[in-house]
Amino acid sequence: MDEITKDRRICAIYAALHEGNTKCAHHIFDTTVSECVNELIEEIVRLVETHGADSLSEKIRRLKQNPG
Repeated sequence: MDEITKDRRICAIYAALHEGNTKCAHHIFDTTVSECVNELIEEIVRLVETHGADSLSEKIRRLKQNPG
């Protein structure tokens, strides 16, 4: 996720909280966290695969989260 997207999400969370819409703010926050975690997992998988541990990479990939 690029910095512009992160900044937009932070602004959307702030706006939702300011309007008293905590459900929306939580949804945006949870989705953003899941996407960031999944990106980190994919980076780790690439590193593991470059070291020839393909079976480990599949186990790591199963840790991915479903956004929202």
